[in-house]
Order: sequence, then C-alpha cells, then structure tokens
Amino acid sequence: MNRRPLTAGAAVPVGPYPAPLVPDGGAPTVSFSLTCEAGTLTDAYQVDWNVSDPEGDLSSVEALLYENATSTRIDSENVSVSNDSASGTTTLGPASDGVRYDVYVIVTDDRGVTTVRKESDVAN
Repeated sequence: MNRRPLTAGAAVPVGPYPAPLVPDGGAPTVSFSLTCEAGTLTDAYQVDWNVSDPEGDLSSVEALLYENATSTRIDSENVSVSNDSASGTTTLGPASDGVRYDVYVIVTDDRGVTTVRKESDVAN
C-alpha cells in the first residue's frame, strides 16, 4: 500500500506523536451538529455525528467537550464503530449558560488514521 503524508485540512493528529500517513484510499471523514440544552435539567450538548471511511475499516469515534477559556476537559465518550459508515448521538456535559465550549469529534480507522473536527459554541 502506498502512503502519502497528510495534507492541510485533511486530517489532524491528536497527541504528541507524529502525524500518521494517509492510505491511498484516504482518511476517514466526520461531520457533526450541536444542540445545547444549557440552563435546563440536562445542561448538556447533544452531538449528532456521521463518520465514513473509504477503506471501510472504521474503528472508533470519540466526542470531547472542553471549556474554551481553561482548556479543561469537561466530558468525553468513545464509541466503537465498524464498516464504511456510522452515525450516532453523544451527550456531553454539563454545560453552563454563557460559557464558550469546544466540541471535538475524532474518528479513527483500523490503520490508526485519525480525522478531527472541532466546533466552538457559547452555551445558552
């Protein structure tokens, strides 16, 4: 299998290790939307995510919630996935009104190729 280095915007490595090489088939993709339920009894973000992998070897999806100002991890959840696509909803919290949060969704395939997407939001 030929491998090529990552290109800007394709996949972002997470952690203090070198960027993985992307297989010829490409990196997994991830998209997601957020719904904030702050100020209610749930005080949480609903993260609706969709992932896919051109090589059909998805492994895991991790959703993380960080407080933006302090970079403090508030919550995270890891979900095992397989095949070429998957979707789900993850609840992360608690969230407080008026606080800016960063939500990351990370998808990894069986070869260790990782793609990260981030959205920031002020809870309301």
